[in-house]
Amino acid sequence: MKMFDKVDKTIFFSSIIISIALVTWNGMASSHFTEVTGAIFNAMNGAFGWLFMAGYNFFVVALLALALSKYGKVRLCKNYNDAPQYKLMTWVAMMFASGLGVGLTYYGIYVTLDHYYAPPFALAPQSSDAWRVGMTYATWYHALHPWAGYAIVGLIIAYFAYNRNVGGLFSTPLVSLFGTKNADGTLKTEVWYGKLIDVYVIILTLVGICASYAIACAMIGSGLHQVFDIEHNMALRLIILAICSVILCLSCNSGVSKGMALMSDWNLRLCYLLMAMVVVFGPTVKILKGIIQGFGDVLIYFIPMSFFMDATGETQAALGWDFARDWPVMLLAFFMAWTPFVGIFIAKVSRGRTIREFVFGAIFLPALFALVWNTVIGTSAIVMDLGSGGGLMKAINGQWSTCLFVLFQNMPLTIAFSVIALILCVTFILTSCDSGDYCISVLSCRGEIDPPAIVRVVWAIVMGGFATIFVVGGAKAIQNIQGIAALPMFFLIPLMFIAFMRAMRADYLNIYRKQIRLAEIRELKELDDSITDADRESMGYTH
Repeated sequence: MKMFDKVDKTIFFSSIIISIALVTWNGMASSHFTEVTGAIFNAMNGAFGWLFMAGYNFFVVALLALALSKYGKVRLCKNYNDAPQYKLMTWVAMMFASGLGVGLTYYGIYVTLDHYYAPPFALAPQSSDAWRVGMTYATWYHALHPWAGYAIVGLIIAYFAYNRNVGGLFSTPLVSLFGTKNADGTLKTEVWYGKLIDVYVIILTLVGICASYAIACAMIGSGLHQVFDIEHNMALRLIILAICSVILCLSCNSGVSKGMALMSDWNLRLCYLLMAMVVVFGPTVKILKGIIQGFGDVLIYFIPMSFFMDATGETQAALGWDFARDWPVMLLAFFMAWTPFVGIFIAKVSRGRTIREFVFGAIFLPALFALVWNTVIGTSAIVMDLGSGGGLMKAINGQWSTCLFVLFQNMPLTIAFSVIALILCVTFILTSCDSGDYCISVLSCRGEIDPPAIVRVVWAIVMGGFATIFVVGGAKAIQNIQGIAALPMFFLIPLMFIAFMRAMRADYLNIYRKQIRLAEIRELKELDDSITDADRESMGYTH
């Protein structure tokens, strides 16, 4: 069909075949599949957990250094005078919606309460220090580190797509590093190892989306049970998944500028509304104090948390299990599985931004939002748990998909709170899946930054079908695959960054240094022209 002419058949069908093999194994031997993948994942975390932590720290430092350097003024577009593609708030909303996902609603209370009852650093459970560390870790998990991973990939992809005009393939920076060229001297982007990398990224994206789908369906099902007393069973989860898949297809068909932008805007507004309601109807003074204290706690604990691997075994001895492996390292592995598709998506919506704007917008704004969100929700949960003698923790009873709705059951306007939370869960998973679908479509269409709508719809259907198998088989197996598949990214991204810096230095010397200087001169001239004679006289200047 003519509409599929842009599709790379090798990448498309290879990704489908490998994905079918994985879901078939899970479907036919779910317990064996979970056991094998779990053993591999635990062994990998034990051997390479240090690499995950070191890798993310490198991403944070490299991006901050780049933004503060002379390269920070370089604009992600061919023409330095091009304006950003999206307005600031729409751009921020779309980044939040693609990268925060349902995990923000799922882990906000889960992490805070879990770490409050079983804290790291050998702290006393249910102490004030455990409270502060739990709240700070909830922010740490969703702040600088995961977003540094998204941002470094997004920046590299955007630079090669817009400034070098060689498409949005994940493999392109790596191909450029090895210098494979066509006969006319241009970069040869379609090489066998490049296709292999892009197939791997598609698989990684698919398993990341499937894991999120499983969590989202469980959480939405719990919300429907809490609010409308609908029986929460597998049938309900599959109905939820089918409805979300239909909505996703409609969104894909409407394009990023309409469907994704509209959902993202409303998503952010609902977040603001829900937080405001919790502040008003929850423990208002404690929440406001917690927000202020949260900034200080981030400054105190951020560095230790960013390097904590429990090398002495003190925390493991106190808890009886490996906290570093089972929490920060595990979540960093999961976030790494999201890195390619969130990175490619924010590259798509960031054309026209300077590198400095991109870095600070993609790292610090989400971190600020995560801090406020987790403080508002987490403080309410701990205060309620303390006031009920551990009642909230008992009511949740290990069913973490219910935590947000159990919290709202003990607050005024329960139905209003729960309905807003339900809508948020749906829009979060839809926006995340939309960005994942976009990434897969770009990779399967030879890096086309605006892939055909029909291709996006096809991949949305495929994603829904694969997610169905894993929702039925359980989330644990797909989370294991997600963590295992993330490991190669810690080797690929540094190589991509080397390719990016090599291209950046060359382009800066030959192109951007002059463009930036001309733009500065033009701005000074416009400023000078805007000053009237009266202004000059008032400042003491004469002709």
